[in-house]
Amino acid sequence: MGLGMVVTGLACVVIGEALTNSRSLGLALTGAVMGSVCFRLLVALAMNVGHLQATDLKLVTALCLFVALAFPRLIAKMKRARPAAST
Repeated sequence: MGLGMVVTGLACVVIGEALTNSRSLGLALTGAVMGSVCFRLLVALAMNVGHLQATDLKLVTALCLFVALAFPRLIAKMKRARPAAST
């Protein structure tokens, strides 16, 4: 159970970092709280969708973390590609 709490905490911080993308301490703390709320909402939604087994819930949370990790890079890539497309 202790390892699950560490993973949950890291997931909340990663999601919060993806949401705020800031180096400021205040925004980083706000992002961690927002990430915690988002992560718990995603887990609650996944559990309400149907009768999930523990492995299925782990898969859903892993996919959400993957999206949170990839999201800032995709946004940056789209921002770099936009000026080139408009000229």
